[in-house]
Amino acid sequence: MWISRPDLRNTLIAVCLVLVACLLTEPYAEIGVNDDWSYVQSSRDLAATGKILYNGWAAAMLGAQLYWGALFALVFGDSYTAVRLSCVPLALISVFLCYATFRRSNIEPTSALLGSLTMGLSPMFLPHAVTFMSEMPCTVLFLATVYAFARADGARAAGDDPANRRAYLIWIGIATVLGVIGGTVRQINWILAALGPVLVVVRARRSGAAATTRAVQNQSLAACTLALVTILLSTALGNAWFARQPYAVLEQVDVALPEFFTRVFNNWGFVGDLSYEVAYTLIVLALPAVPLAHRLIWNMTPRQRVLGSVAAGVFILIQWYLKQTPPYQRFPWMDSTVAPWGIWWGLIQEQITKRPRHFPVPWSTALSVLVVVVTSLVAANAAYISATRKTVLREMPFALLLNAVFMAVYLPLLWVKTCVPLSFGVFDRYLLPVLPGVILGLLYFGQHGDEKPTRFASRMGYAISGLFVSAWGYFAVMTTSDLFLEYNAARIVAGRLEKAGIDRTLINGGMSYNAATQIAITGHYNDPRIKNPPDSYREPRQYRDQQIRFGEYTPDVKGYLYLTFDRSSSWYDVEIAPFVVQSRFSNRRRYLYVQSSVPEFEGMTLDEIVERIAKAKNKTAPEIKLLPGSAREQRP
Repeated sequence: MWISRPDLRNTLIAVCLVLVACLLTEPYAEIGVNDDWSYVQSSRDLAATGKILYNGWAAAMLGAQLYWGALFALVFGDSYTAVRLSCVPLALISVFLCYATFRRSNIEPTSALLGSLTMGLSPMFLPHAVTFMSEMPCTVLFLATVYAFARADGARAAGDDPANRRAYLIWIGIATVLGVIGGTVRQINWILAALGPVLVVVRARRSGAAATTRAVQNQSLAACTLALVTILLSTALGNAWFARQPYAVLEQVDVALPEFFTRVFNNWGFVGDLSYEVAYTLIVLALPAVPLAHRLIWNMTPRQRVLGSVAAGVFILIQWYLKQTPPYQRFPWMDSTVAPWGIWWGLIQEQITKRPRHFPVPWSTALSVLVVVVTSLVAANAAYISATRKTVLREMPFALLLNAVFMAVYLPLLWVKTCVPLSFGVFDRYLLPVLPGVILGLLYFGQHGDEKPTRFASRMGYAISGLFVSAWGYFAVMTTSDLFLEYNAARIVAGRLEKAGIDRTLINGGMSYNAATQIAITGHYNDPRIKNPPDSYREPRQYRDQQIRFGEYTPDVKGYLYLTFDRSSSWYDVEIAPFVVQSRFSNRRRYLYVQSSVPEFEGMTLDEIVERIAKAKNKTAPEIKLLPGSAREQRP
């Protein structure tokens, strides 16, 4: 059993620290954040109508997540904040499951605590803990499924007495139910749930337990077979149901597969390139756990140091050859969340290159070099330990084995994902469910061996890991808080414009604001991937003459007035004071400007703009004309 006084204390520490971190981000904003505008709306609709209604954005099924959000909407009120904060308890459960899984995998308590905080205070984890993205519901059900299968395997290995057999069957049933529910949020959980029963059976066969009777073996095999059939049937029925739902977005996998094989045939290096980017991103996020890997870092033998260094050098040269650029120039290697300029989710019109960097280029380069070297050394030394100590792989914890096999299946799916039309590629947040498995791998390989680390090595590892966790946690809290400050700024400025009499279809308030406008008008996002109903997509015309982010998906947004952090010479200045946003992380001031795409609005006050729009609407003045894109580009 892993529950003991030190474990209870460590669990409370981890959960309380993550809860405090969530509250410190001040996650209050009555506006959609990143993609959660769509998911919050679907939860609101479910709470109001009792039916799951998609709105043209979700490619994930979202099922259980929407019911969870609808429950919070019914209890705490129909607001963005109420639905969004439903993910906080899921985040706390995720941290608890991390610690429980690490301890069940025989990781010592202090390392398990720091490993759990590496996950819970990560700048990848924290923004999703306080928003209604699908990552947190997916992750908590992913971790719960892994833990349940690990408990089932532990009960199987404990012996053939009736109590263990009963526990085995109960945990297999729990894992199956959790896998089915998890797949309704994001379909990747069905893959995990399908792999679990297979690995349990394979592990039992390879263990060769002589005490296991034929009847018990047959009972175990039947239970796992039933679980696997249940998962596969749920997958088939769930996908068939989702494909029939109005305004559900269906990924064109049938088009992606031929494109993938064509790209591999013409340029196989892109597969290796994406694989390295995935590895680097995971190591960046798991960096605080690296000092805890004593056997990989502190307690290496001389032979291990030499072979590891040589292998790491070869590893780096291969990457350099594949990419034709030094790997250390690539940070951040994957788009979406963690970056040198903080948590960036494409809020407002701005050029990312002009966004203030929290990390100067030399710091980013130093971090990149560190990650490349650490990744190479860890991979080389883990391979060396596996080759020289046969018990490492044979005694691998079931949770780590299941994560490793899942990653072997998941990585090729990410390769294919890059070829799916209109899918926007692969984001770093897709790696959140597998991050605990990477942390567990570092802790397991780093602590496995006959020789115990010296007291100095242990204390040094704990101290450095604690510093890294604190730094990552501070960065995550402050940059997530800055993210909400920017979203609130957009909400306040757009609200002032609406209150003055500007229709929201005339305001380009960023992707989330514009999407809410589009849904209010037509009931759905204008996505060409929507096949049901067949006539829902209409070819946009307006956006071609505008610089509206994702404008083709919101054709009813005309965008006379723009909210922008990147004041552009391509648009016209109006006499509306900018809104000041004070960064909590860097203490810098940023200004949210209001500009216009209408030439005659230049120099006008808000009252004058409202009057001019009213006259055009009443046809007492000429129609308002936007500056065409081609003419705007030639504007001095």
